[in-house]
Amino acid sequence: NNSTIPDPFEVAEIVGVKPCMMAPKQVWKFAWRLHGAILPILHFGDKAKPRDSKYSLKVLWCKAIASMDRSSKVYDDRWTYDTLPSTSRWLLRLLPIRLFPRLHHANIEARTAYLDNVIKLEIEHALNGTNGENGDTCTTKIKLISLGAGYDIRCSRLLSQYSQRNVDVVAYELDLENVVKSKSLILDRVKQRRPETLQPTLIATDLNDVDGTVKATLEEIILNPNFNADVDRIYTIFVSEGVMIYLNPGVPSSC
Repeated sequence: NNSTIPDPFEVAEIVGVKPCMMAPKQVWKFAWRLHGAILPILHFGDKAKPRDSKYSLKVLWCKAIASMDRSSKVYDDRWTYDTLPSTSRWLLRLLPIRLFPRLHHANIEARTAYLDNVIKLEIEHALNGTNGENGDTCTTKIKLISLGAGYDIRCSRLLSQYSQRNVDVVAYELDLENVVKSKSLILDRVKQRRPETLQPTLIATDLNDVDGTVKATLEEIILNPNFNADVDRIYTIFVSEGVMIYLNPGVPSSC
């Protein structure tokens, strides 16, 4: 065991959310399998239902549960809720949040709270540093690059929110082709419910191919002059949430 890693209760206190419940491993496994078993019911008749991305879909529902809690730091004014199908999302409004055991969604809530906070801090840091050497105001573009974003709505939400402040933010999400196809349908659904929504650029990429498509894609995003025109400064933020454990052995350490 790595003694430098804080336990879940310490993490919850640090990021400002309620801790997960103490339960045997069997309970955690049962809850995860049960969630997987009811996914087909929750997405029955859903045209945007992913075919083979059940793990990302589970995470989406866990995030949705946490995001509906008005007392939580990850409450997002129903942005995540709006990614879900109309036939089943009403359950999250009907059932009190306290009825959902604080298991997987509580763990995901902690990491979501942490990432939401540090990303916003980085963006604000970039915006506060907009003065040139002579005190002139510099134009700054912020690039969000999310590796393995799954069905998370963070980039779309941040794009939409910062555009209202006239902040120049662009976002790119790299993920597997089947995930990108399903994510596109989910974002279209959000767009129908929130017409003001801005969408990130979705790029189909196998993150295991670090020296091939991943490197080429990132170079295109970061170095292409067409992406960097008419601005004085580029501030790039990379986001990776819960994706490394799904990559091939040796890939995370080589990045």
